[in-house]
Amino acid sequence: MGHTEESHVNAIDVETEVSLAGKIIAVTGANRGIGLGIAECALDNGAAKVYSIDVRSPGTDSDDEFVVMPNKYLGRLFSVVAEVTKQASITAAIDRIVNAAGAIHGHRRRWFERVRR
Repeated sequence: MGHTEESHVNAIDVETEVSLAGKIIAVTGANRGIGLGIAECALDNGAAKVYSIDVRSPGTDSDDEFVVMPNKYLGRLFSVVAEVTKQASITAAIDRIVNAAGAIHGHRRRWFERVRR
């Protein structure tokens, strides 16, 4: 017996609404595009703070949408510059976020522990 795509999806308990109330979220590449959309969605769903971890500072590109967003989410949207392909850089970014906000929520523990080594 094969599973149809519909029956497979119905077999999984899919949540379409997410409550991120009080959570501290880090999103890579959230200075623009899909990453910024994810950051905005997290903030709209109650995240206390969202940190964009990006290789460029906000405002570097002329199409950088991030620069207007902190006004919409005053005191809740921040940027941390890091090269996410370099372990030392991402570890330093994580340390800066944890030092500033006290935590990062929603991370996969194994990935986080591996990066922190």
